[in-house]
Amino acid sequence: MNPQVLIVGAGPVGLTLAPELTRYGVPVRIVYKAPSRTDKSKALVLWSRTLELLERGPGSARFINAGFKVNAVNMISGDKLIGHADMSSLGVLITMH
Repeated sequence: MNPQVLIVGAGPVGLTLAPELTRYGVPVRIVYKAPSRTDKSKALVLWSRTLELLERGPGSARFINAGFKVNAVNMISGDKLIGHADMSSLGVLITMH
């Protein structure tokens, strides 16, 4: 294969760009500095737009099923609670590692 596009980095941008380009028939090659793949997630959150884009390809179900549902978030500065967000009624899914 002679790639037309070289994607340097397998972060959120690279891994979103690659399937979008291949969806339009553009061959890609991804290079990443890590010597091997990891079983650890680097993502704190999968945003709704990311899940929408995943639906164009392999789907988002396995990510949603593997994620943790967060019902509330505390915002802390130093040792002081500065805010609290209750999301239990929104049906929001935040994936954390």
